[in-house]
Amino acid sequence: MDVGDDDDGVVSDGSTTTMVYPPTSPLANGNAGVAVDDALTHQFLAYDSKQETGMVGLKNQGATCYMNSLLQTLFHLRAFRQVVYDTPSEKEDTNDSVSLALQRVFYRLQTQSKAVSTKELTRSFGWSQIDSFMQHDVQELYRILCDRLEEKMKNTKVDSAIKRLFEGKVRSFVQCVNVEFQSFRDESFYDLQLDVKGCKDIYESFRKYVEIEMLQGDNQYEAEGYGKQDAKKGIRFLQFPPVLNIQLKRFEYDPLRDGMVKIHDRFEFPKTLVLDDFISSSSDAQEKKENSNSEGKKQPSGSHVYHLHSVLVHSGDVHGGHYYVFIRPGKDIAQSSNWFKFDDDQISCVDEQTAIEGNYGSGSPGIESGPSTPLYSSMLCSPEASSNGNMDFRRADAIPDPDRGADD
Repeated sequence: MDVGDDDDGVVSDGSTTTMVYPPTSPLANGNAGVAVDDALTHQFLAYDSKQETGMVGLKNQGATCYMNSLLQTLFHLRAFRQVVYDTPSEKEDTNDSVSLALQRVFYRLQTQSKAVSTKELTRSFGWSQIDSFMQHDVQELYRILCDRLEEKMKNTKVDSAIKRLFEGKVRSFVQCVNVEFQSFRDESFYDLQLDVKGCKDIYESFRKYVEIEMLQGDNQYEAEGYGKQDAKKGIRFLQFPPVLNIQLKRFEYDPLRDGMVKIHDRFEFPKTLVLDDFISSSSDAQEKKENSNSEGKKQPSGSHVYHLHSVLVHSGDVHGGHYYVFIRPGKDIAQSSNWFKFDDDQISCVDEQTAIEGNYGSGSPGIESGPSTPLYSSMLCSPEASSNGNMDFRRADAIPDPDRGADD
């Protein structure tokens, strides 16, 4: 926590501001500081997220703010929420079922008027109470959830639904310059890790990601049947997913310090992201050919446009800190400018500048130093592009919830 230079008793940890007893109060009445503190505490405790925003938060078990931020992000992806509800929940499911526990969390987020507990979900991960007081990696948790759900969805009507939402494809290639030889390997991704250091914005990071490396001189490529050859090495995007999860590399190893450091560089990202320049021309042609729905309606082709859905922020340094997330919920996010800050059990309305520009990073070390995960969506703003565009929650009230209302 940092105390203001004026020593005015305002303590800020980057996400909350609290009044404390002024060490050198000019007030004659020594109880004035107590009165101010009590008033703010009462105001904080009396705040009702449901009444103010129509939404409820998640309880922090000790150090689960990172998980709460991720869960709120996924919950407010309507297509993902529907997939979770459509995942079969059988009678033999026990407390170690991640899919059932996640269904219950989502259901309670929709129906309860107070902050929702996540203890049942963390128990389904196999975590002990001690684990709940340790911060885990957000992307690691994201993969755990997706993997467990995909396993549960096999051979059901929602088989491969997670892949259809989040999976993109890239091609790593080496192409010889002077002879007709090339090799390549296609891979899938569920999130993209983009450089912050040395890049002014997200477009520059994408250009760096697909930048061609020349293999020549002592670093020539050994081409089968041709020996050592000058070659081009690089990556091409073959397919972008409907929901694009971008992990900004704000942490890196510093050999001089022999440890991890946080990068505070200013890094800009837009409200609308256009990725036409980064898709392989051959895959784009194939997409144009296949880009029509089951009703025969022609879909927009040759345009890979994404709209910013959420910005997950880490406040602090490599040794600790706090996670919260800014989300633009709703069915048609392309037309919406309504942003909310989800900070554990507290939800508040914020303006667009706070949600986006306020998280570019300061360019110098400080508490607020930019987002760790901006998430873009192309599907949620284009309902006719997918059968999942219009979501309903008919199965919500059918989710087994034997202990609903219990505050565990």
